[in-house]
Amino acid sequence: MHVIAGKPNSKYDSEDGEEDPHFKKIIERANQEPTKKFAFPQTEAQEIGWVTRPLVSKNSGDLK
Repeated sequence: MHVIAGKPNSKYDSEDGEEDPHFKKIIERANQEPTKKFAFPQTEAQEIGWVTRPLVSKNSGDLK
């Protein structure tokens, strides 16, 4: 079990403790965007907007 916040009136809890690299890695991964965490959408709702780059490149010389 990981304790995020200590007791406010305790003299034994301090911020000087050592950092847990595994816990930090889990938190960083949880804060990432779904497209960076997963190779494919995990739900039907994620399929909308999963690929954000345009399907057809824009031609600046086209006068339409």
